[in-house]
Amino acid sequence: MTELHNQADNDIVKLYDNVKIEDGNKTIFCDSLFFDTEKDKIELLGRVSINNGNQIITSTKGRLDNKNEKITLLSNSTVEDKNQKIEGDLIEIIFDKSEIISLEVLENGSIFLKTLGMKR
Repeated sequence: MTELHNQADNDIVKLYDNVKIEDGNKTIFCDSLFFDTEKDKIELLGRVSINNGNQIITSTKGRLDNKNEKITLLSNSTVEDKNQKIEGDLIEIIFDKSEIISLEVLENGSIFLKTLGMKR
């Protein structure tokens, strides 16, 4: 289901029910999303999964800021690649194309190194 609303001169696109979006090098899945086309920002809600080819990113809620290439994961979040798994309740990720250039775990974080079997 898709809706288009005009709220205070902002175009908001609302998508519901098993949403899949191809965004450059990222494939995004979620239960629903709200896309502010003027600000180029997306709210991702429910079973969020982002695959950029190198990592799989999951959360129950997130925000994608396309102008600044920033993803904010807001609840029960993981970032996993072949070497490590990072978990946290608030994670900010900065991308350059499909590569993560900065990742900060701001709340309740842990890192599991797959090669050493260690948790930090």
